[in-house]
Amino acid sequence: MAAPPQTRRDGDGESGGGIGTLLHRDALYEILLRVPAKPFCRFRAVCRSWRSLLSAPSSFVAAHAARHRRDPPLLAVSFVFGRTGGGGDGEYKVLSLSTSRHYGMRNLCKILTVDAGGGSHGEWRDAPAPPVVLETFHRHTLVASGMVYHLVDRSNGWTIAAFDLEAERWLPDLLHGPSDTPVPLTPARRERRSLAEVNRRLAAVYSTASTMDLWLLMGSGDRAQYWCKQCRVLTSSMDMEWYERLGADPEPLWVLDDGRVAFWMRSRHKTDGILRMYDPRTQTCTRLAYCLKLGASVYTGNLLRQQVQYAHGMEEL
Repeated sequence: MAAPPQTRRDGDGESGGGIGTLLHRDALYEILLRVPAKPFCRFRAVCRSWRSLLSAPSSFVAAHAARHRRDPPLLAVSFVFGRTGGGGDGEYKVLSLSTSRHYGMRNLCKILTVDAGGGSHGEWRDAPAPPVVLETFHRHTLVASGMVYHLVDRSNGWTIAAFDLEAERWLPDLLHGPSDTPVPLTPARRERRSLAEVNRRLAAVYSTASTMDLWLLMGSGDRAQYWCKQCRVLTSSMDMEWYERLGADPEPLWVLDDGRVAFWMRSRHKTDGILRMYDPRTQTCTRLAYCLKLGASVYTGNLLRQQVQYAHGMEEL
């Protein structure tokens, strides 16, 4: 009995049939040159002729690597997003602050107006540069009452740059933080100065490994700022399990009428955090909720109004 004839896979050689016979080798070369790296590696298993073509290090591999750059240019910018200080028209403004190193270190500012529906009013327009060069890190910047505040110097005489979103200009003079901040006992003492929005006002925060002091900016004029100290939070009053797990930089959110302070702290590994309420009368912290690693903020809208609007819409239906 004669053995069955051996079959041959199409395209298993330079002269084999299949795809290789439908396209000229040069055309196939140009097509595969535009394929991304991941499918490019898989195409080596199509047939022997493709494997031979795609595995040539001196020709195809070098040309493919030159065409598909692994490290494209990275553009890094910093944005601040906040409501303007206008009459509740639903407009928002986006402030873009980038750093240019051409002809010395300087900041480039642009601003864009966005309505409540997400549409923009015109294009990005140039804004004046800040009075000093700023580091473009979002953790140094916040928005409160239509002003963008940027922490310039965190030393004992901390200074703050301010941008008026309504007037679209930087204040010519830097603001100064509260002057009655505690003086570190030793240079090695852990301390941090930061900014926060508390009760819709700019807040200056001085925190150590065991305490957090909080001031609110009540007004400014004649190159002087009026800070009112609100409270001191004893973060060391938390239970030791969470106190050892969390970082030493609490972020205040709101001061209630009875003096209690809502704040949150991020874990040392920045994977999650916890929301707490501090009562200065009993000097105790109460755990309220666990938070995502992104952070926490205060909602100042009217939930009852939204429910009334929803009920009215149901009646119309």
